[in-house]
Amino acid sequence: MSMPMASSSPPPVLRHVVMLPFMAKGHTMPLLHLTRLLLCRGLASAVTFLATPRDAPFIRAGAPRAAAVVELPFPSSAAGPQSMEDLPSASSFLDVVSASAALRPAFGDALAALDPRPDLLVHDGFLPWAKDAADELGVPRLVSLGMGAFASCVPMAVLAQKPYARVSSPSEPFEVDGFPGLRLTKADLSPPFVDPEPAGPHWDFICESGRAMGSSRGRILNSFHELESFYIDKWNREMPLHKMWPVGPLCLAGEPVRTLDSDIAAWLDSRLAMNRPVLYVAFGSQADLSRSQLEEIAIGLDRSDLDFIWVVRSKWFGQDEPFRGRFGDRVIAGGTR
Repeated sequence: MSMPMASSSPPPVLRHVVMLPFMAKGHTMPLLHLTRLLLCRGLASAVTFLATPRDAPFIRAGAPRAAAVVELPFPSSAAGPQSMEDLPSASSFLDVVSASAALRPAFGDALAALDPRPDLLVHDGFLPWAKDAADELGVPRLVSLGMGAFASCVPMAVLAQKPYARVSSPSEPFEVDGFPGLRLTKADLSPPFVDPEPAGPHWDFICESGRAMGSSRGRILNSFHELESFYIDKWNREMPLHKMWPVGPLCLAGEPVRTLDSDIAAWLDSRLAMNRPVLYVAFGSQADLSRSQLEEIAIGLDRSDLDFIWVVRSKWFGQDEPFRGRFGDRVIAGGTR
């Protein structure tokens, strides 16, 4: 007796997906790319962004035309910065996280009013208060942090094991159990990850965010299995009820760049013709690097013998840029930003 062949039916289409990004472009852009992926592949019939009036124009400019944007206004009594762009550096991100909690009532009302009723919410891990409103309405949740598996696995292991207790010097390397070949130093970490008894606002945020993510259907990773198979498989074995779902690199779903500086384009074409790989180095719009850190990066790039594009910011240098001309034709100079 022959067995029936398994059908390869397509995955069910989500009726309505809601995106709730954190108020930072680096967190928002992966969700914009994910939206394009869901709509272009027919995996979702509708996608709606819930965003502040400050961030809504950026989302409208980058989202597919089929996506909707509903604004969540801050109450007039709200205090604190309403976007990461209001901060001098990313080190003050907790100020935005704290201020964002004022959006919870507006978020709950907007989520309840959406038609058709959402069957999935994708919210940023920096917005743990989204959990309660979604749970009250019975809307399943996935969490996005816009990053890969390594950045989730290793800090969790360090918090649990406290391997830094085995060393005395900030520069002395230590190993993390379960991660062969990985060696860190205290200098690689920052509080509260190196505090024997962590406490304070940052620790409270980590705990609250962890609880919200732990009760979700899993984490969306802006990565792919071939790149981080060890970390993804390890996490999914140990956290089977809160899996990682690698769906990246999501930038491949974005709109192709239509304009590129002609000098940069010609330089890239020349590297391609010589079969020389090009390294792209950037630290985002919120990084605040010191002159000594920039010098260390320059030394590393110099010793790498690789061609590269290095994105720097004018505020890092003042009136001069000491690295211009230092690397010859291995780098293309496109100015600072």
